[in-house]
Amino acid sequence: MALEEISETSTLYTYMRFFHLPALQQEVIAWLRSVPYVMHPLGTLTVYGMTQRAPLKRASLALIERPLLRRAAAVHFTSDEELSEARILNLAMYSTIISLGGRRKVNLA
Repeated sequence: MALEEISETSTLYTYMRFFHLPALQQEVIAWLRSVPYVMHPLGTLTVYGMTQRAPLKRASLALIERPLLRRAAAVHFTSDEELSEARILNLAMYSTIISLGGRRKVNLA
């Protein structure tokens, strides 16, 4: 299924990776077509995650991911620790914690 077809038929689109060009392309298409989307950082917004290829990630976060995070329907974290480390970056986002055990918390950050 083409990216355009996914965005046209979906009411909610999720992508699972940050700093990954194909996922970012899908995210932008969803945003441009007003399709709500959920972002899942998978630890890339933690202190350790941001130190790997740091200059590239800081630039990408400032120019690309930050606006997408702000517009996301939610940002899915899997633990309180992951969310608290992401908060160090002072990102405006609607966050939710759904642990691997299924417990859900919703936070406005």
